[in-house]
Amino acid sequence: MIGGENTPDVRTQLKQDRIDAAVQGSENIPFMMSQEQGVFKPVGPAFTVVYQGIAFKKGDTEFRDAVADALQALIKDGTYRKILEAWHLPDNAVSGILINGEARR
Repeated sequence: MIGGENTPDVRTQLKQDRIDAAVQGSENIPFMMSQEQGVFKPVGPAFTVVYQGIAFKKGDTEFRDAVADALQALIKDGTYRKILEAWHLPDNAVSGILINGEARR
């Protein structure tokens, strides 16, 4: 196993046959494929879900909740899915918002 520095490095290693396959974050695969049409292809679907975080001041729960509500509204009305589809990332969708690792109520 060989580690790559970043997506461009991994692309180069694949193209130069220095590696046969690479594990990349599923958000990188559509980008790699768009850079060089027909050169790369995914082996299968994403095999993990990664949640990203937004940090807020601990005491500012009003702002945190407003952002969470807005994001949840995007999920509910389908806008979130449309955004992911536009960027070729529909399999990256999460079903809801988490706050401190717990589902938003």
